[in-house]
Amino acid sequence: MNFEFSYTTPDMNFARICILIITLVVGALIIIPIPVIILDILIILNIVFSIVLLLVVLFLKVENHIIFPTLIIISTIYCVSVKVCAVRHILTKGDDFDGWVIRFVSSILTGSGTNGVVIGFIIFIVITVLIVVVIIKGTIQIAEANKEYTLLITSREREKVNSEFSSGLITKVDLLTKEYAIFVINNFFHAMECASNFIFAGVKAVIYITAIIIIAGIHIDVLFRGIHHSEAVNTYLFFATGTGILTILPLFFLSTAAWSIIFQDQMERHDPKNI
Repeated sequence: MNFEFSYTTPDMNFARICILIITLVVGALIIIPIPVIILDILIILNIVFSIVLLLVVLFLKVENHIIFPTLIIISTIYCVSVKVCAVRHILTKGDDFDGWVIRFVSSILTGSGTNGVVIGFIIFIVITVLIVVVIIKGTIQIAEANKEYTLLITSREREKVNSEFSSGLITKVDLLTKEYAIFVINNFFHAMECASNFIFAGVKAVIYITAIIIIAGIHIDVLFRGIHHSEAVNTYLFFATGTGILTILPLFFLSTAAWSIIFQDQMERHDPKNI
C-alpha cells in the first residue's frame, strides 16, 4: 500500500491570530453579561458554524484538515460558553426570559401543557443518549483505532526512509522533509483522537449545566420569587430542553465531521489506486 505524506501546512501566523481572537471572545462570553438579542445571534452562529465546518470537511481533501482538531476544541468551548450565557439569562429572568431562539425550539419540542414539557424533556434525554452512544463514542473508538493504525504505518515508513538515507538514495534534506511529514501525520491523528474526547467532555458539561438549570432555577423561583413548585418545574424543564438541544446539535455536527475526516482518510489509504 502506498502511504502518501501530502499534508500541507497552513499559514500558521494567520491561524494563531484567529485562534487568539476566538479564544478571547469565548472568554468574554463566559464572564461578561450580554443582551438577549446578541445571545440569540450567537446561538444561531454556533449552529451555522458547526454545519459549515461539517460541509467543509465533506468537500475538502484530507491534506487541508490539519487545523481541524484545533477548530473542534475551540468550537466546543464556544458552544459551552454560549450555554453558560443562556443559563445566566434564564436563572436571572425566570419565566420572563425572552430569548426567542430558545423559546422557539423549546416550544417545538414540548408543545403545550405540563405533559408536553415532560415529554419534550424526555425526548431531549433520548436524543442526547443516542448522540453520545452512537455518534460520539463511536467517533472516539474510530479515532483511537485510526491513530494506532497510523502509528504502525508511519513506523514502517520511518524505517524505510532511514534505510534509503543509509543507502545514499536520498539526501539529508529529503530525510528531514519526510521525517517532518511523518511527524505531522502522527500529530494530526493523535490530535483528532484528543478532539473527539474533547467533544465528549463538552457533552458531559452540557448535561451537568442542564441539571443546574433545572435544580437551581426551581429553588430560585420557589424560595426567592414565591412561585409555586409545579410552575417552576414546568418553566425550567421547558428552558432546559431548548438550551440542551441547541447545544447538543452543534456538538453532534462536530462529531460527525470528525468521523467523516477519519473515514475519508481510511478510504484514501485503501483506494486501489494507492496500492
